[in-house]
Amino acid sequence: MARSEKKYSFEEARQRLVGILPPEDFHRESQARLEARLLKRFKEAEERRKKIDPLMAALREPLVDLVKQREGYERNVSAVRELARQLAKEKLEPPKVEPVTPRIFTGSVNLTTPPPYTWPWTWSATSGSALSPNVSADNTAGTMGFFIEGGNNGGGGSASAMAAMVTYVQPMTEIGILLISSAPAFNYKWWSYNTLDSSHSSAWIGLFVIAYTLDFSEYAVPIEQQIYLWDESHSFFDSSDGQGSNSGFPLSATTIVNGDSFYQVWVVCGGTATADGYHTFWGSSAASILTVAVPAINMELY
Repeated sequence: MARSEKKYSFEEARQRLVGILPPEDFHRESQARLEARLLKRFKEAEERRKKIDPLMAALREPLVDLVKQREGYERNVSAVRELARQLAKEKLEPPKVEPVTPRIFTGSVNLTTPPPYTWPWTWSATSGSALSPNVSADNTAGTMGFFIEGGNNGGGGSASAMAAMVTYVQPMTEIGILLISSAPAFNYKWWSYNTLDSSHSSAWIGLFVIAYTLDFSEYAVPIEQQIYLWDESHSFFDSSDGQGSNSGFPLSATTIVNGDSFYQVWVVCGGTATADGYHTFWGSSAASILTVAVPAINMELY
């Protein structure tokens, strides 16, 4: 008599390989810890910026006094501000990617997970008069991104934002090597416009892995990868901008894992924008805009 073999759904097979989905409280608590670390870094960067701002103001003051004597000069400042406003109105859509079929095969254990991902995540912070960031993450569609702008609403300030698609794994082996890879597509746009001033725009993409005990106590961050897509600082009359796309940016990272731990795996993006806003005879604006589509997260355990 032929042996009957049970057919497992993808989700049932996935749970047999990577463990049972942890409780929602675990994810909220892990988010809160990460957000506290990010806010600490943001505040430290702001303290460094506060030290340079008075020096820039002192350098700018005699130049502003000179240009005040030139009739109509303030119209040039207004024109730069309007150009930044027009760029801000242009909507940047997430890129289109081909759907991925979930799969599991034996040998080394290889797991390809397309959307929907287990959790979405967003974070942002601002200082001064920076506009509140527009940050999104849709784990069902596998898309995420942000629009952050400093300085274009009249006052100066900084904005920082991050977004992520998150999944998890619990290794079956006592000790193993976990290889993580993904090829997110993205569209981007940025600018750094200045008239007798300075501004900064940046964005990055990468992989995070956060390790927990089996009772969901965080104990390590073995992977915190940040690959910069741009990191632009400009000053005085030096202004620049950029726009483009990538159909599949290669991300990969490897770490030692063990069967007594549980691991969150993140595909994450982030960025910053800092500027002083526009005044009558001087000013600056900057923005960082990124939309990302994550077609799949691949994990190989061997």
